[in-house]
Amino acid sequence: MNNKFSSGILITTIISLATIGCSQKSEKPETPEKSSAPTEYPSAEAQTKADTFHINQVPVSTIELGDFPFIQLPKGYHFAHQSTEKFAQMAFWTGDKLEKVEGKLFNGRIDAEENNKQASFLELQRNLESVISNLGGKKITDSKIPTDLTTQLSEKYGVSYVEGLGDIYNHPTQTYVIHQHHRDIWFQITQSGPSAGLLVLETQPVEITAQPLSASQLKAALDQNNKVDIHINFETDKATLLADSQEQITQILDLLKNDDALKLEVNGYTDHSGEAAHNLKLSQARAQTVVKALTDAGIDPARLKAQGFGDTKPVSGNDTEEGKAKNRRVELVKF
Repeated sequence: MNNKFSSGILITTIISLATIGCSQKSEKPETPEKSSAPTEYPSAEAQTKADTFHINQVPVSTIELGDFPFIQLPKGYHFAHQSTEKFAQMAFWTGDKLEKVEGKLFNGRIDAEENNKQASFLELQRNLESVISNLGGKKITDSKIPTDLTTQLSEKYGVSYVEGLGDIYNHPTQTYVIHQHHRDIWFQITQSGPSAGLLVLETQPVEITAQPLSASQLKAALDQNNKVDIHINFETDKATLLADSQEQITQILDLLKNDDALKLEVNGYTDHSGEAAHNLKLSQARAQTVVKALTDAGIDPARLKAQGFGDTKPVSGNDTEEGKAKNRRVELVKF
């Protein structure tokens, strides 16, 4: 057989087999094409917002509550320590952040009675959870507070409220809220060895009883002591003046306008809550806010100085809210 002829037959055969193979593959059902549209996932910002606690997420309860702090301990347990403050601030753990809340605060440590040999934290926890739920409360979280946040809590609240905080370093914290039309009730329970810490806060506005000093009273105090405390209030942990401070600013303006030679240093102070560096910065910012309010009203900036001292010059103890309130102050000093 001619070699050229044989080669032709061979090539023809290979082409035919390849054609048949392609035909067989094309007979298989085709896989549906995937959609080219990208799958939509919530953005990180949207997810964060969805996970962030807000009080409006809690259903409104209309259940009548008893007397503060609204709960009675189960049999076999008692408060080994308890204290109540008319107005205080506490940061409650919500599972994603520390929520600062102000109002009437109960701070206590719960121990088992001496004859209650079978006591357990779980038993106590389940009892408290049942009581709070029956009052219309909702559990916000049952989780451990991150280490960096427990440090913040300990630094700002640990001295005054160590009993109620419990062992936040080693145990999870349970937080509950009763949301009502006119107030919110916060509960925080944290194990502490065989005991438990309990914090209860009923939100309410502070009662402002302080009155601004008149221009003549400011002058008399400055003439006698060379300095005077003024009634100035700021937003919590901020340098923003509250509206009720405006009258005191007006009286300081009158004082300065009545004596063109008077020069004043505005000194800001804080209590010892929080880090010293933060307190120093906050006190300086608050002093500058007062100076700005005066210069914006027409006082020559050369007659005023702003100085912050943070928590370095307390005039009272920082172990009570009353003492802390005295240490959070603004002074006018002649220079």
